[in-house]
Amino acid sequence: MVNPNPIIIQRIEELEILLSDLNLYDDVKELFGTPYSQLVYKKDEEEIIVIGLNKSDCYIKLSGYKWDLTPFLLLPIRKEFSIEKTLSWKLLDIEKVEISKLENAVKESIDNTKDLEQLMKFILVVISAYVNKASFLNRHANKLKSQVLEHFWKGEINVISELYEKNTQSKVEHFNKFIKKWQEQLSHKCAMDARHFSNDMDIDRLQLMNLIKTIQVYLNQSINKYIHSIKNLWFDADLIQDEVKFFDNVKEIRSMILLAQEYHRDMEGLLSKEESESTQEAEGSPSAESQIETELNGLSRFLYETSGNSTPFLNKEDIFTGNHNFVINENILDKLADSVSNGNKNKKEYSNLIRIIFNKSLTKGFTVREIVRTFFISKYDNESERKDFEQRYDVKRLFVKSTLENVFDTLMDKLKELNIIKSELSVIQLKQQEKISFNLNFQIYDKY
Repeated sequence: MVNPNPIIIQRIEELEILLSDLNLYDDVKELFGTPYSQLVYKKDEEEIIVIGLNKSDCYIKLSGYKWDLTPFLLLPIRKEFSIEKTLSWKLLDIEKVEISKLENAVKESIDNTKDLEQLMKFILVVISAYVNKASFLNRHANKLKSQVLEHFWKGEINVISELYEKNTQSKVEHFNKFIKKWQEQLSHKCAMDARHFSNDMDIDRLQLMNLIKTIQVYLNQSINKYIHSIKNLWFDADLIQDEVKFFDNVKEIRSMILLAQEYHRDMEGLLSKEESESTQEAEGSPSAESQIETELNGLSRFLYETSGNSTPFLNKEDIFTGNHNFVINENILDKLADSVSNGNKNKKEYSNLIRIIFNKSLTKGFTVREIVRTFFISKYDNESERKDFEQRYDVKRLFVKSTLENVFDTLMDKLKELNIIKSELSVIQLKQQEKISFNLNFQIYDKY
């Protein structure tokens, strides 16, 4: 273990006493690392809290969504959201706040509401924090505040009204509507100061969309788990005997499921509005139309050179019979990826995706979407591949998986649109799956 200074040692001892008094852990392990070593506290084998420390400072990680960040919001410490093993909040610079205030916040932050409601509150705080911190959302709002003050002192009330109308159409407004609605629905209002959140939470539009998509996965899992919990009612002998209590429980579960599904739809609404704005901006740019034309022209040239400029869909069986092998010609694959991507940053992803689809469909003439997705994303488990992706897409490690999911869906749609692959629903191994076939008219292969 590192040798922290006396202030850090004292703070950790005080926190350990508090955690013990609250019976929050039954096991603790030391993990050595850089720049921080960690003390990991678990309860019933589930990680509850982590204390990270080095010689000069320390932090607390509140693991899981059962922690309510609200009591910590007014403390003069930096907070940072993280997704490692689970959804978590890191509290930084904790040695700078009075221990009594920290102790009170820990006690108040243990949320005893129902799991699904806890998660919705947790997500609400996360989205609110990012909306407060993200510069791309708040540049307009900060400018608006100064304009309103200026016109107020001049007595130009009509101008302020016009500014208000413009603000209701601003980028941040649909986020604010979501936050306001669900603060009321969940009775969970909280004041925030953007200065108290880590600069790592000042993210751009794509990163925010990917974050919301990642969080949605956790919400979906919890909704499904909650739906299945109704089965447990039938195994509660006392509850079965009490008809009124039984149906009260069913009613409560139904109500919570409907609320969570509405919450999920509203999160989808945030994504669709952001995607719509992004599309409008792209379409409005002078180069958008010419870029599409260049992409198609590049693809047409490739087709002309490799397959006589004909694009009907050809399967393996359409080309030959008997035992033959196809081997990818890497030079031609590179040409196709370059043509489809038009030299953009996703050329490598196109190349990886096409290679996977081609190779996985060699035996039967087709593969399935989930197999392709799994192999595509696992390609970036390799550290050098992942770091290269982070650099090209300008994303932090936290958002790599969700960005890959997004890129995968986008590229698959483009390959279908260009008739490079074909997709159809089919029952395979007693389960309906999306069957993917590669168009062998795109001669990226040598055969022998």
